[in-house]
Amino acid sequence: LDAIREVLPSVSIHAELGMAEHLTRLLVEGVMQMALVYAPSARPGLHVEQILDEELVLVDAGSGRGESDPVKAVAGRYVLVDWGHEFVQSHALQFPDLTNSGMTLSLGALATQFILERGLAGYLPARAVKEHLDCGAMHLVANAPDFHYPAWVVWRDDIDPAIVQPALTELRKIAAEIDVEQGQILNDLAAMGDGSVQEMSLGKRPPMRPPPSRRR
Repeated sequence: LDAIREVLPSVSIHAELGMAEHLTRLLVEGVMQMALVYAPSARPGLHVEQILDEELVLVDAGSGRGESDPVKAVAGRYVLVDWGHEFVQSHALQFPDLTNSGMTLSLGALATQFILERGLAGYLPARAVKEHLDCGAMHLVANAPDFHYPAWVVWRDDIDPAIVQPALTELRKIAAEIDVEQGQILNDLAAMGDGSVQEMSLGKRPPMRPPPSRRR
């Protein structure tokens, strides 16, 4: 938001947080012009571009260091953060013993503070926890796979190019910076184990454009 305000100082910004379905409806209705979502829908009049591969990593804000088995490292303190159907399915295959952890949060990145303040553990975006990792308030759980979670930017086709292009340019710059930071975290995770990180992809979707209208 700061970057967009800087390059588009005359544009009034209204920002809203919501599920993908809600934000998509606002786009279709013309209430909003651009959204960042994890699960885009193909709708006439909307353009979709993958902006980032979010990296979900298992982090611990407690005292689970020293365990080589990630399940044992977070036993009794694990929170299942619901990142959508594909994540829950892949998570169940990787961690059947953690599927019924006793607590599930559908709060996305907002779960970070909850986990941090209570000394718990869970899968969170690397970008959201980097500052906590850097200061030692959280640590990566060794030998835990990371999950690739694609994020998309969606915008209306009728938005003024003088607005959308600078906004997209700033988003791409920020995404590139996040990608570098995430790479550093994955390197740290690999160094804690056997030198490699098991990576799970949560079903990338191809960029979606509405079909061209047919003239009669």
